Amino acid sequence: MIEALDLDMQGTDKAVEARSRMAWGILGAGLLVGILCDGLLRAWPLGLNGFLVTAAIGAATIFIARHHRPELLDRERWLWPALLLFPALALWRDSPFLTAVNWLSTAIIVSLILLHSLGRRLRRVRLFDFAFGMLAVFGTSVVGPLFILFNDVKWGGVPRNDWTRRSVAALRGVFIAAPLLIVFGTLLASADAAFKGLLTGLFRFDPVAMIQHGFLIGFAGWFVTGFLRGALVSDSIEIPKEKSEDQESDTARNAVEGFFKLGFVETSVVLGSMNLLFGSFVAVQFAYLFGGRTRVLAAGITYTEYARSGFFELAAVAALTLPFLIILDRIARRDERPQAVTFKLMAGSLVGFLFVMMGSAVYRMALYQQEFGLTELRFYVSAFMLWMAATFLIFIFTVLRDRRDKFAFHALAAGLAMAVALNVVNPDRLIVRYNVERMAQGKPFDVSYNKGLSADAVPDLIDALPKLPQSDRTILAEQLFANWMPPESRDWRNFHFARTYAWRATGPHEAELKRAYELRHQESRAPVATASE
Repeated sequence: MIEALDLDMQGTDKAVEARSRMAWGILGAGLLVGILCDGLLRAWPLGLNGFLVTAAIGAATIFIARHHRPELLDRERWLWPALLLFPALALWRDSPFLTAVNWLSTAIIVSLILLHSLGRRLRRVRLFDFAFGMLAVFGTSVVGPLFILFNDVKWGGVPRNDWTRRSVAALRGVFIAAPLLIVFGTLLASADAAFKGLLTGLFRFDPVAMIQHGFLIGFAGWFVTGFLRGALVSDSIEIPKEKSEDQESDTARNAVEGFFKLGFVETSVVLGSMNLLFGSFVAVQFAYLFGGRTRVLAAGITYTEYARSGFFELAAVAALTLPFLIILDRIARRDERPQAVTFKLMAGSLVGFLFVMMGSAVYRMALYQQEFGLTELRFYVSAFMLWMAATFLIFIFTVLRDRRDKFAFHALAAGLAMAVALNVVNPDRLIVRYNVERMAQGKPFDVSYNKGLSADAVPDLIDALPKLPQSDRTILAEQLFANWMPPESRDWRNFHFARTYAWRATGPHEAELKRAYELRHQESRAPVATASE
């Protein structure tokens, strides 16, 4: 009995020691990444520095996991290249919207890494788990360092290994050398003015700058340490254990039993009325879709009014229908098989009507783009509709086939795939090309809008200059010269592919762009004649 107790205590001591060693590693990694952030993130806007910081965090996670939690690297290996994929895409594309999408996708991958560390199977992650993971990333980044400092690290037992022994020896050497360097450095500086100037330049002390550096190192290091603890310490966050599909279904239904449930009759009335409403709308849309311009004009509206109206409302209907069906699937009672089959048929028909409505919305947007050109808003909302269509297909093949535990992951994967596709397509470049091609049909080129696009569009805007009327060409050239000429000095930390390509495109046309810039400024400074004159 006593021997068994001793063995248990030894096992506990070893576990505590191993946890303390990992905590020391996390603290060291957090400090190093904090110093790296201080050196890299002072250059703005983000470019190569953002990618390097993300790569450093990923490398620190993998390094510590290899030594302390190697099982994390055996499964879901795709997470680690995915962690670098979207920062790399942010280094490739300059569009503000795409930049936001890429960093949001990076945050999603980080949350999946956290869920993976907690033992969840990502292909069966629930919507609740995913939302929890997003919140947990922020929570553990804020409070995680406190647990490292006051719970995980055993300050009385610093881990003893070759690395710590060498570090302690190096620190002793620094403390011994410091006073010697001060004494002899002072004497040598007094002996030679040039050497004194060199030392003064090297060791100039700026209190404000030191505070700024210390704050950035501490701020970045704190959050990185918190994330690393959440990603590497298995019990850092409590999350409900994963259950089988049947157990999960029973638990969900029992949870709503005492709060709210919808009987089969009520469910049938709700779905039936929604089908009736959607079906009536679809019947009208078929007349417009197949009746063409004649049917639209017969309704007393212009073709432009038909194209312009309804797209965003139909997009909103699609966005609201998905959570409606997911919630209804959770709260609706289907005690018998015929009831379950009826529910699936009615939900499936509702999705079918919705596909027709989304097709109508896309058709309207295509007509509107032909008439008024392409913009970022019109393009991205159309892309959102495409993702919604893919998500509804996933809903059909998972939730309506009693595989709802696979819905969230596949819908999320479709969203990440859409984000990659948007980067490959390069929307700003596509927008400029589409709007220039419309000029061959006698349609105007909206220079006031297109000149405000990101660096992704600059090479094509340069190519479009000879095709524009003189007035539009001058306006566009003036804007390109003001915003996209190569800078006199560049900082490697905010290197960016799209901005570099934009500078290469404008460089050979500097003289032409400068003339347009000067002409526009001369016109703006010219005196305006009054009525009395």
